[in-house]
Amino acid sequence: MAPMWQLLVASLVLAVFTLQGCGGGGEAPLTPPSGVFKTFRVGDSWTYDVSGTVTDLETGESESVKGTLRYDIVEETDVDGVTSLVLKLTLSLTTTSGIPITMTEFLLIAQDESGSIWLIGMSTPEGYDILVEPVIIQRSPMEVGQVVTYTGNFASGKVEMGSYRVERVERVSVPAGSFVAFKVTESSTTKDWVGQTISSEETTSWVVPEVGGFVRGILTFTDYEDDISFKLTAVLKTYTK
Repeated sequence: MAPMWQLLVASLVLAVFTLQGCGGGGEAPLTPPSGVFKTFRVGDSWTYDVSGTVTDLETGESESVKGTLRYDIVEETDVDGVTSLVLKLTLSLTTTSGIPITMTEFLLIAQDESGSIWLIGMSTPEGYDILVEPVIIQRSPMEVGQVVTYTGNFASGKVEMGSYRVERVERVSVPAGSFVAFKVTESSTTKDWVGQTISSEETTSWVVPEVGGFVRGILTFTDYEDDISFKLTAVLKTYTK
């Protein structure tokens, strides 16, 4: 199960939210956020409450899960001359039957002068799996109508293909506060080195660039190797301002 959990946690980097106040019903139009992502620094952190279900695709049986997701920028490092940040992700869930599930993952990311965020690589049991070419995962400034398509070729031969679209601006209330956010929809597929599809995901997230990422997100993730599917909702609880 470990490889599936690594993919699941990595998927949550790209985004994962109940929506309130969509700006309809005669209300004044919402003013979009600036769209420029905050500058990431070592010590930044984001904590989310997570809930959802896990489904066994062979039996069709589902079970609820609940827990937390935490992102921490733990250090700065150099990867082939590129200044990169190490992003630590810790996912801690418990099923309704009391089974604990904990996964820690490390991602290498970089931020350019515009504030855009690039994926450099991700950890594996053997070490970091570095992308042949960095892949943009959040373009800055973000704006309504923006479409980003990416193909990430990892040194291991694994390929991730996907795209996201910034749909509109909406107001979202979560434990961390009330935010005007960009609603972003995304889909992606991951294949192994022989071209076999090993996972797919569909994500709807509400992104606030000034916060550094999403404040609420809904993720449906399917692992075809382990015949298991997750539908998770994450809401921002605390973050570094």
